[in-house]
Amino acid sequence: MRSGMSEARHALLCRIESEQDRLVRFFRDFTRVDTSNPPGDTRAGAKLIQDFLGAAGLPYEIVVPQETMPNIIAGTRFPRPGRHLVLNGHIDVFPVGDESRWTRRPLSGDLVDGRVHGRGTVDMKCGTTASLFTYAYLSPLGEALRGRLTLALVSDEETGGRWGSDYLVRHRAADVLGDCVLNG
Repeated sequence: MRSGMSEARHALLCRIESEQDRLVRFFRDFTRVDTSNPPGDTRAGAKLIQDFLGAAGLPYEIVVPQETMPNIIAGTRFPRPGRHLVLNGHIDVFPVGDESRWTRRPLSGDLVDGRVHGRGTVDMKCGTTASLFTYAYLSPLGEALRGRLTLALVSDEETGGRWGSDYLVRHRAADVLGDCVLNG
């Protein structure tokens, strides 16, 4: 069992290393999508995530309590029993504000000196990208992992979560409340 986990861990680390450019490219593309809230139309950002999950062959569900703010839930149950880990992130970001105060275009996704620049890179497009890729990397590891893994990406965090996390906790608690929730 130990060697199986070591082999899985080694393979995972090699895959992450080999896909570094792909991860950064997705992050930059995500940064370029305006998901400012308010006004709160995150459909284009959600579409980018859906395209990623679809291309990876990972099933997901769109939960839309408010038309312009889709939430995405994806879940994997591993064959062996265990705990439930939820990877949580949000798609929306604070508005750009006065663009004249920015040293770079706020939706540029510019990569300079190893850093991606733009509105929402820190809060929370980087964390959401990390959660998305983590889900994609761990989901196929059924032989090495136990329990359950959920990806919950919401569209209404910046204005209080009424249509995002709050909605999912009230209406989909069994899906989004786990033994541990990691929020990037």
